[in-house]
Amino acid sequence: MLGFIFQFPSVAMRFWLIEKVKLSPAQLMAMGGLASIPWCLKPVYGFISDSCPIFGYRRKPYIMLGCWLTTVAYWCLPWYADDMEMVCFWMFLSSLGTCIADVVCDSILVVHARNESKEDTGTIQSWCWGLRSVGGLLASATGGVAYNSMGGELVQVVTGFFPLIISVLFLAINETPVETKNTSAKKTFKKLVYSFKSEDIWKPALFLFLTAVTPGFGAVTSYYFENVLRFSAIQFSILDVTSYITSIIGTIIYKKWLTRVSFRKIFFVTLSVAWVLKWSYISIVTGFNESIGISNMVLAMGDSIILSLLGQFILLPSVVLAAKICPDGVEGSLYATLMSISNFAGVISSEWGSVFANMYGVDRNHFGNFWKLIVLCNLIDLGPIASVALIKEPTIKDVGPQVEHGELLSSYDNDAL
Repeated sequence: MLGFIFQFPSVAMRFWLIEKVKLSPAQLMAMGGLASIPWCLKPVYGFISDSCPIFGYRRKPYIMLGCWLTTVAYWCLPWYADDMEMVCFWMFLSSLGTCIADVVCDSILVVHARNESKEDTGTIQSWCWGLRSVGGLLASATGGVAYNSMGGELVQVVTGFFPLIISVLFLAINETPVETKNTSAKKTFKKLVYSFKSEDIWKPALFLFLTAVTPGFGAVTSYYFENVLRFSAIQFSILDVTSYITSIIGTIIYKKWLTRVSFRKIFFVTLSVAWVLKWSYISIVTGFNESIGISNMVLAMGDSIILSLLGQFILLPSVVLAAKICPDGVEGSLYATLMSISNFAGVISSEWGSVFANMYGVDRNHFGNFWKLIVLCNLIDLGPIASVALIKEPTIKDVGPQVEHGELLSSYDNDAL
């Protein structure tokens, strides 16, 4: 359901922000960065959930709160197209609500994933992300059609109903109450801090940051596809559907053949291949592909297929690695911290890309220097490939570091790699 909520309004939101709110490419990237800020604060939600049970429950009340915030935001957003400040506020609130629910769901997931046997490593994460991709696929297949038939405003209103459905479904989840007096915020925070004193945790955290912090040009590409290449809402939906089908296939491939391949090898090969393929956008911008008989839609779809597949090969090992190194008692806090590091890097990436777009004079009417933006971003992308050296393999038998008497017992195998 979360996968569906993330994707269903995306086409409508893209066209609504460009055509109704009149955002420029740089503003669109900046707006994306603003909406990503709540995802940088995931440790806060995880910490509160771990340390402050509501009526004895650490998970269900927070999931329901997040769902309700998301519903209110989607129902209010369509009425403020002419007020940029309120558009920013409601988009921020919808992102905040979704993030709270997502963090607490991840906390439940980590508890189970951390206890997987060596043979079953990655099974829970693969299933969850696979199902999320299925939800995204269904949303992609219907989002563009919904926009054409209902318009952007009504699509947002309809989207607001789905978090309500999730909040009702979570009432059926069996959660064991905890004793509030046994949950110490100070103890939780201390354990979280000690965890990051181990290089076996801060090195993967640094790697996650470096892979996501490089400047992106995705928002400019979407603008270019719509304003210059005249892609329709249906064509955007086709690209989204293709992406999610590929993500599902990537999940299956990872679960079946890659769970026993070292994290370092997967990351290095995937990042290297993705770096090479990103240069294909130069062909679209310069029109070279059409000169040799390859249409823009075909090339864009090919890029979507391959890059989505590679994206799963980066995502799944990342979340599996993060889950494996989470200590007991702060699984929500530490896992959320690791993921928010990547999200914070994504905000910097959007803002950085926005600055570079302005520097090269790329806006809604001028794309002559777009190719320079692509070249610069791709050259900077060499950094994450080199950062793969930070990764080591966690052992499965001694999962999750524990803090005892102020010392961190690492779950990493010191002889790995």
